[in-house]
Amino acid sequence: MRRLRHYTKPQLLIIDEIGYLSTSAEHADLLFEIVTRRYREKLIILTTYKPFTEWNEVFPNSACVVTLIDRLIHKFG
Repeated sequence: MRRLRHYTKPQLLIIDEIGYLSTSAEHADLLFEIVTRRYREKLIILTTYKPFTEWNEVFPNSACVVTLIDRLIHKFG
């Protein structure tokens, strides 16, 4: 829980190279929780070489992927 707060606290969070390695369900859930807690309140810069259509290969839960992408690309503000 302390680590989760660590990533949700800063005004700007930079996540580099999403998709370089596949993730476990547990790690995907943690990323989803971080994005959800920051959604519409704090900035996230994310880099990836994979198009969104290939994120289901990286993250095991495809339903989570759709919501994660929606929250990342939703207009801030």
